[in-house]
Amino acid sequence: MQEQPLDLRRVLKAVRRHRALVAGLCALGLACGVVYDFVTPQLPAARALVLLPPSAITGQPGQSPYTVTQKIIASSSPVLSEAGGAVLPPLSATQLRSHLSVTAPSQDVLQIVVRATTSTDAKKLANAVASDYIAYVANSANGSAALLKQLEAESVQLTEQVLGLQKQINATEARLAGEKQTSPAGVRDNSYLNTLRTEQEQVSLELGNVNTQVVNAEATNTQATDATQLLQPAEAVPRSKVQSALIALLGALVGLAGGFVVALGLARGDRRLRSRDALASALGVPVIGSIWAKPCRKVGEWRKLIEGGGSLSPVEAWNARRILQRLGNGNDEPEVLLRLLALAGDNAAAAAAAKLAAAASSLGVGTQLYVGEQSALEQLRSACLVANGAALGSTAIELKAGPRGASNVATQLSISLEAVDAAKPEVAPSFAKSLLVVSAGYASAGDLARVALAASDSGSPLLGVVVANPDPDDATSGMLPDVRENFSSVTKEINGQEVAADLGRQAQ
Repeated sequence: MQEQPLDLRRVLKAVRRHRALVAGLCALGLACGVVYDFVTPQLPAARALVLLPPSAITGQPGQSPYTVTQKIIASSSPVLSEAGGAVLPPLSATQLRSHLSVTAPSQDVLQIVVRATTSTDAKKLANAVASDYIAYVANSANGSAALLKQLEAESVQLTEQVLGLQKQINATEARLAGEKQTSPAGVRDNSYLNTLRTEQEQVSLELGNVNTQVVNAEATNTQATDATQLLQPAEAVPRSKVQSALIALLGALVGLAGGFVVALGLARGDRRLRSRDALASALGVPVIGSIWAKPCRKVGEWRKLIEGGGSLSPVEAWNARRILQRLGNGNDEPEVLLRLLALAGDNAAAAAAAKLAAAASSLGVGTQLYVGEQSALEQLRSACLVANGAALGSTAIELKAGPRGASNVATQLSISLEAVDAAKPEVAPSFAKSLLVVSAGYASAGDLARVALAASDSGSPLLGVVVANPDPDDATSGMLPDVRENFSSVTKEINGQEVAADLGRQAQ
């Protein structure tokens, strides 16, 4: 199984689509963080400061190696095992370490912070840790002093050996001055002299090594004992508001991350089509236009919609004109029969269909809107009844045409709006041109395919799709090249035009 790379744009779309869910989980995480900080208040804390020797300062940025070592020593078991006995019941080194924080604000200062159930216990433990640490350093210094004395005594002894060998060398050289080199006594003294010099070199090397150890021991002893003292006794640390804010922020971030994960999971399982190209590809017919419409949930809202054709914005009027021109295939037909199919429950699509009828009337087209008997359109039928006083019955309304201003648009338009059940679509036989009006992201390819089959079986196959409330991020057109050709040929056939006529014109 191949892993699919993470598409950042897809992630952002999924989050934007479910932004209410993501925002809700983020708010829930923030609330959980606040509640957690409230029900689990911070333990009282106390802080003590220990001054390290000046030799700890290196002059370089960051902590010195000596300071890092002292932090480890201050939180070690030998120090904490003694300090834990400062309170009752006594704490073990492990227990105390879980409430201890040792930091270094500077190279020559250690900060020891201890939390406990009470402020008094926190102060006792902080002072005990600081005192035991200083005592541990002092004991280490005592061990260094004993080692230093031993090394100094060894250095004195080696120095005496070097001086004694030098006396023997001087005496041997004096005897050789009065002897012949080839005489037995001269040969013996010369050999003895070489032996003394070799031994003196070895002792001198050993003396140099011991002297180096003496210097290092002196530096260590000075560093351990010089100015290692309690700088500030333990005092209470005020409650940190920053920590409370960080806990709340952490909860919000966890909620936000959870929202991202849930949004992506919902997006992966969502089979609904959102882009124009996806809708066109699923049905094999083009998207011939888009309409923005607010779902109507009351009779008054439906009536305002169907009677408000003159209040269309220029963008809405232009989209309606393009849809009508494409239906007429560029010819000014005297009358067009149009059937608009909307999925039951897709209120935005039904409102978009009614808005298309109102827009047609505003473009100077005499328009009659017939509303199907489906229960999903009950409120729209009631709005039609109120609007025209039942002149055409409760299922139809004749919309007043505005000034004629649209070229290549039919002069009369009869629109029937029907609601179709996506699970079991039933479409009555008709010879009208059929369009499917569907909201972006409302239906899956299977839902649309069932509606398309039902429309085709009724004798009026779908010519195109009108998208209600398209996704603002959708930059596709839904007019694929092969779809355009099919749309053109099917439209000409339904208009009663012969394909041969088109070929004849091309031949001319």
